[in-house]
Amino acid sequence: MTTDLERPARVGYWMRRLRRNVAVALASAALTLVVFRLATDKNSLAFKWSMATGYASVALIGSALLLGPWWLSRSRRSPVSTDVRRDLGLWGAAFALLHVATGLQVHMGGDMLNYFFYRSRDGNHPIPVRLDPFGVTNWTGLVATLLLVFLVAISNDRALRGLGARRWKRWQQSTYIAAVLIALHGVVFQLMDRRAAPFIVALVMAIAVVLAFQLYGRRRTAALRDS
Repeated sequence: MTTDLERPARVGYWMRRLRRNVAVALASAALTLVVFRLATDKNSLAFKWSMATGYASVALIGSALLLGPWWLSRSRRSPVSTDVRRDLGLWGAAFALLHVATGLQVHMGGDMLNYFFYRSRDGNHPIPVRLDPFGVTNWTGLVATLLLVFLVAISNDRALRGLGARRWKRWQQSTYIAAVLIALHGVVFQLMDRRAAPFIVALVMAIAVVLAFQLYGRRRTAALRDS
């Protein structure tokens, strides 16, 4: 039960978190609208929304991945869990799901199964699973999406208490696998679909920045461990 002394602190905590989430939502919406306006490669609303939500998701998930190395740059060990990183990750997953929902409408006339399986029974594809570059890229995106859904499911205090800090942190490290799959999905799809060069450059630069910070974080962690 919350005491009278604890209640103002809890109210202040939720107000700070609300303000942070509103700020993240507004910044994400602004980025989404900018990319939507710039995505003129195809005259398709589904394509525009797919691009816009995809880039917003990459920005949010990338920002969450930058927090650990940033803390380490200030000679602070990365905490097991923080609300800032959790909120950025949740918003990133939300935009990723919107990207999936809109992206599956861009090709194949909206036939979602055709992104992953061959519809034709002409004998050319004895294995109906799509293993061409288009199919493999979609499967990569699907696995990344499932990982994000799993991470959302355990991104709460109840899961942290139930799993214990060490096991919870180990499961949360699936974020890195999801990030690699997202990067591969994004780069390959952009090249395969011959997207405008500025979009490809922006995506590659975002990946390079996150990778550089992660490598720095690993070196910094090793240095703190040895000190």
